Amino acid sequence: LKLNNGGMFETLIKLHREDLVKQITITDMKKYHNIIRLLIKHKYLDRIKEWWDYKDYIKQLEYFKKDTHSPHYLCPANFNAEHQKLSKKIYDIQLKERQKKEEELIRIREEKDRQDQAEFYKRIKKYKPILLHIPNNMIIKPIMSIEDMQEEGHKMHHCVGSYWKNTNSLILVCRTEQDERVATIEVNLKSKKIIQVRAACNADSPYKDEITKALNLNMNYIL
Repeated sequence: LKLNNGGMFETLIKLHREDLVKQITITDMKKYHNIIRLLIKHKYLDRIKEWWDYKDYIKQLEYFKKDTHSPHYLCPANFNAEHQKLSKKIYDIQLKERQKKEEELIRIREEKDRQDQAEFYKRIKKYKPILLHIPNNMIIKPIMSIEDMQEEGHKMHHCVGSYWKNTNSLILVCRTEQDERVATIEVNLKSKKIIQVRAACNADSPYKDEITKALNLNMNYIL
């Protein structure tokens, strides 16, 4: 089947390059027919051990917009050295492109984070903390930043870290005077009802009743 392509495969066999006949596809032969003819003309075929490496080299020349009809480029004195040199150049270029894209993605993400935080703070800043006169004089206060809310979720081992996106909820925390975490509280802003009071790992807080009572008594002040 391969011998039907312009006789070039037959020529390779006559040159005792059956190895290349096995490596070069019909598609490659059609695409690189003139290049292979030039390699034969300039007696360069003997330097090509693996067609895949040379095909990669042709693509490198195309990448840099070099003349792929010129023996100067197609028949370098040291093929391996030239191939490796171009491989390194392309790697460095692509690495810089990836780094540039990553830096742009980071910039976009940081800008989005700043916008999210600004909008979150604008929405939350009007809510007030209250002091609970129960053991340790605990304080209930709204979380004022996305970062603090994510940290609350991490430290308390629950999913409140993503609740900043919910514009219908106010997330508050209960702390001791020593700033120890006691509970995380969710209040529905429309109904002004307490949705949940959770200790670490989503457990019920031992101070749930006191917290609920204090919030209900002071809901109009907080909101």
